[in-house]
Amino acid sequence: MATAEELRSATEESTSRTVTVNGLRIHYNEVGSGDPVLCIHGGDPVLCIHGGGPGATGWSNFKQNITGLANDNRMLMLDLPGWGRSEYPDTTDEWLAGCRGYWRGFWTHWGSTRWI
Repeated sequence: MATAEELRSATEESTSRTVTVNGLRIHYNEVGSGDPVLCIHGGDPVLCIHGGGPGATGWSNFKQNITGLANDNRMLMLDLPGWGRSEYPDTTDEWLAGCRGYWRGFWTHWGSTRWI
């Protein structure tokens, strides 16, 4: 479990991570600790998916929630494909349907097969 001071001192750069999912580089910020299972309740990670608009990223939309959510959870603030520091997909798939595959791949990266 992260301390309150560690959570308050988290920065965009200190929490920045990337993973390749389905051939696409996906950026996310990771704060806190917990088992990597897709489930939003005590001890499990919280996946934060940002909204749209100029400059929208997981960090810009959710950094203010770190002290509340990452205290007992692993908080993953995902940049959607084509947003923030994530690569833009080179595909003709419908964007939202394609994102589902990236989200599933992102969780598979963590070894998770549980979806709630």
